[in-house]
Amino acid sequence: MKSAADHTTSSNPFSTRFTRPGAVPFQFAPQAGTAKHGLDALVDKLSGLGRRSQIIGPHGSGKSTLLSQLIAVLARRGLQAWLVSLHDGQRRMPSGWVAVAEHAGAWLVIVDGYEQLNACSRLALRFSCRRRGWQLLVTAHQDVGLPTLFHTSTDLATARSIVAQLLTASDQKIDERCIADSFAAAQGNVREMLFELYDRYEQRTRQ
Repeated sequence: MKSAADHTTSSNPFSTRFTRPGAVPFQFAPQAGTAKHGLDALVDKLSGLGRRSQIIGPHGSGKSTLLSQLIAVLARRGLQAWLVSLHDGQRRMPSGWVAVAEHAGAWLVIVDGYEQLNACSRLALRFSCRRRGWQLLVTAHQDVGLPTLFHTSTDLATARSIVAQLLTASDQKIDERCIADSFAAAQGNVREMLFELYDRYEQRTRQ
């Protein structure tokens, strides 16, 4: 991961190479029970929830970022996770996914965007995981009836912390008011806020 110090003067710190999932560490709220031990605590909790669990939260609240870092922690423990990200209108799992997950030596199957699946596909997914002894972790915007591993959320303080990690100390193009305005315009969606800040940074650089 590139730090703010690695940005050149011609680089926009809000470009996707700096803001993609996993590039900026997931921000645990201070009041969260996992904040003390972070990702390791979540992995421990995952093992204790049984065969199925969910991460839920609104758009742009860090679910994909959290997944990328959980996968890294699992790998350090020798546990292989297989991830599939579903998009709007994708009602079924990708063709041949079971064989791919088996080849990967999956211990955990992760479906990012689980709510996209239709009822039959959800049932087939659960059956396939149970039959092969895989744990299943899904992400969704609302509760889908599984034990909850974590509930992501956003607030202005977290948004400011993320922006602070992207900017150099000497870069004054984005101030506190600009962050607050962009966060409000994005209605709390941090991903959209970063897109907005990219445009604002470009405009202020040209000025």
